[in-house]
Amino acid sequence: MLIKILKVKENPDGSADVNVHYDKKGLQFLVQQGLTATMVEAIVQYQTGEKYNVCDILGTLPKKSSKGGSDKGVAKIKTRRTPRSN
Repeated sequence: MLIKILKVKENPDGSADVNVHYDKKGLQFLVQQGLTATMVEAIVQYQTGEKYNVCDILGTLPKKSSKGGSDKGVAKIKTRRTPRSN
């Protein structure tokens, strides 16, 4: 399994642009972890009575590249830091 962070660029708004290189097993792991984290977050929000929207939770999905197959195995992901309530 290969997951390698190639570049991290922090943005003034608190988000970050991250270039990640991965193989097939790395992609499977990242997707599995992401879905698990999303479901856990939705369950916690449901149990605490917070209003939640899965689209908001999944709001930082990677965009498809317009370069054809040249970016295969590399994802450009924009992250957003959100404050957690306890």
